[in-house]
Amino acid sequence: MINSWHDIGCIALSDPVLGIDLQVYTQSTPIPNECVNVLICETPKDYVLKSSGYAVTIGQVMAQKLNVSPDEWHNAWVGVSRRDIIFQAANTLANLYKNRLNR
Repeated sequence: MINSWHDIGCIALSDPVLGIDLQVYTQSTPIPNECVNVLICETPKDYVLKSSGYAVTIGQVMAQKLNVSPDEWHNAWVGVSRRDIIFQAANTLANLYKNRLNR
């Protein structure tokens, strides 16, 4: 039984010259168990990339559930666009980097 699934993005910045490595994560977007079950059912048992994911994306499944395009499912589901979710994380990353530069 799957208890809780979330869509989370990661943005990483590596500056090897200054020895700075930063990672930030986007806000967590909850995914209904029924959609995770679709991912599992749509992925063949012999799927070559099964160790790293499923044969379909959560964006495809959520878009179908919400009757929107895959680019719009975040906004339709939680009221915040994927663009805004990524922008907030990128802004956080930029400020962390700036603060590290100012040390």
